[in-house]
Amino acid sequence: MPLQPFVGILGTKRAAHLLRRATFGGTKEEIDQFASLTVSEAISRLFPGEVLNPVMPLDPGTGEEWVTRESAEEDDTLQEYFKGWFIRQMLSAGVSQELRLPFAAREKITLFFHTHFTTKQSKVNNSRSLYYQNQLFRQFSLDKDQGEVINFNPHYS
Repeated sequence: MPLQPFVGILGTKRAAHLLRRATFGGTKEEIDQFASLTVSEAISRLFPGEVLNPVMPLDPGTGEEWVTRESAEEDDTLQEYFKGWFIRQMLSAGVSQELRLPFAAREKITLFFHTHFTTKQSKVNNSRSLYYQNQLFRQFSLDKDQGEVINFNPHYS
C-alpha cells in the first residue's frame, strides 16, 4: 500500500525533523516559522531556486584566492584551509539570515555527494581538486539545468 501524502501544517516536531534532515538544523525561531507551513511551503523556502555560490576560499596569510594560484607549494596547509572553509560553508558563515537555510540545504546535499562519491584526500593530495569537485557537486545539488557548462575557475578559460 503506497504512503499517503502528508496534508496540513508541519507542526513543531515535523518542522524540527525536516530542518535537521535537510539542513544542519534550525534555530528555535526557524523551527517555529516552519511549524506553521505546509510541506509545499516549507520545501519552497528551503529550495527557492538559485542560491548564491560561496565566496572562494582565501589564504589567511596572503588574503588571496589560493585556488587560482599556479603554485602547488604548501598544499598540505591549503588542504587544511579548504577543510576549514568547507565547514564554514556548512555552517552558513557570513550568509544573511534569510538565505541561511537554503544555503545550508544546498551545502548538506554537497556534503552528501562529497561523502557518497568519495575522494580520499590522501590519494588526491590536492586542495584545488577537492575544491573544484565540491563546486561541481554544488552545481548539480539542486537539479539545475545540467546541460549548461559552468567554468568554475574564471582565471582559466
